[in-house]
Amino acid sequence: MQENKSILKFLLLLIFIGYGIIQLRHIHLDFWNDELYSLRCFTLEGIWTTITDYHVPNNHVFYNLINSIYLKLIGLQDLFDLMDHPWALRILGLVYSIVTIVFVFRIGKLIGGWHLGLLAAILLVSNIAYINMALQARGYGLSTMLDWMMVYYGLVCLKTNKSKNQIPIVVLTALAFYTIPLNVYFFMSIIIFIGFRSFVRYRFDLKEYINDSSWYWAVAILYGIGLGVTFYIPILDEVFFNKYVHSSQWFNWVILNHVAPSVLLHFVSARWLIFIAALMGYIYAQGTRREGFSEYFWLFLSILLFPFLISFLRGDAAPYRVFANLAPALDLLMAIGLYYAYTYLQKRGCRFEHLLLVLLFGLGVHLFFQFKKIDHHILQDIRTQGHGHNLYYNFYLSHYHPNAEIQFLKDSIDPNIPFVIIRGSEPHGLPYYLEKHGIPNLSKATIPELFEEHDSLILFSFHPLNFCMRYEKNHPEIACQILSPKLNYNTIIRISKK
Repeated sequence: MQENKSILKFLLLLIFIGYGIIQLRHIHLDFWNDELYSLRCFTLEGIWTTITDYHVPNNHVFYNLINSIYLKLIGLQDLFDLMDHPWALRILGLVYSIVTIVFVFRIGKLIGGWHLGLLAAILLVSNIAYINMALQARGYGLSTMLDWMMVYYGLVCLKTNKSKNQIPIVVLTALAFYTIPLNVYFFMSIIIFIGFRSFVRYRFDLKEYINDSSWYWAVAILYGIGLGVTFYIPILDEVFFNKYVHSSQWFNWVILNHVAPSVLLHFVSARWLIFIAALMGYIYAQGTRREGFSEYFWLFLSILLFPFLISFLRGDAAPYRVFANLAPALDLLMAIGLYYAYTYLQKRGCRFEHLLLVLLFGLGVHLFFQFKKIDHHILQDIRTQGHGHNLYYNFYLSHYHPNAEIQFLKDSIDPNIPFVIIRGSEPHGLPYYLEKHGIPNLSKATIPELFEEHDSLILFSFHPLNFCMRYEKNHPEIACQILSPKLNYNTIIRISKK
């Protein structure tokens, strides 16, 4: 297809500008439970602690190691200071996510030129599950970046049939493994694909099967895993034999029946028109026997689905976020389908630049309304008794600002709050912010015990309406008053004797 590089480069710039605007909603988010625990226990305790302490899998070692060095360089080594400037750390996640988009674009460009690369990039920046996880102060964004950089160099290896690209594959695999060990599911999916690919091509010739140059990629991955294991030597037992990765039985059907469908649905991000158009593109390609991307289709499908199958077979209980690094696979699959669809439209006079502008505008509008929907969903969880914790409706993505809420408490209600109690919060979320502001947290005490010495109490609740309704019903002598101007995950309530 004829490509006007100047226009296409301008469209690529628009994609990155749009992505930057999208992430403005996340870059200033207060830290939540897992982020705070990782910062306090691993990142800010010094480099030696980062690489030798793995008492829980929250320690995404390579990610925390980078953060430790980075925070030293910018002079932000106090947790409480960092809690006032979350953007200073989240900006690293923004960098990782932009690099990921660049390499997903390069993957598309490598296999189908600028048009396919741009389609892959715009679909990734409109993947809400990817957007939501990209700036989280955990290792998932870095892990995704390293994984897909490795895929790019692996594809170069496949296309050139040369082993010189093995070095970046080894290094990137090792660093991704050193970030999150469960990246091994991602690596195994690629090796399985390579094995099937070679078998289909050389199934009647064992010598050719063994000598297939695609094994360069698989061997490099295995070397990378081996190198990653050596990085873990100081904490080898804790990483590979801790209770969180232990599997007591084979075949966890929850992974196939619930986790996989939910994660894939989040990856689609309600872009059903795009999904259907991509599917029609594949149907068109099948009808016209266009098979130019069939090998890549099977690669990306393997990366997308095999990690769930491996997790199911192991019988582990992997959470949604472990699979966040698979998001680009679906977007690349949809990009190939759209590319096929465009070849049909091109015969009827459609220009690619016009198609991409329509996509940019349409997906921009779609994202605007989807984020409104997410905000409303999270608020409804607060109003009722929900607690979203997946790739789409995570509770800390909206109506979550404990730092500002506590400051409001001090500025507008009482500057000398002696203590507060909490009914509903993660153990390392709101308590850390109370500690930062010097307010004691007496949540271990019961409310009746505290009323023996006080006529009124200040309480935080993530389900304030439900708490007030139940407590006033069970204790008619007590009145509840919501003090926060708006309901949020850390709503302030005053409970008083009537």
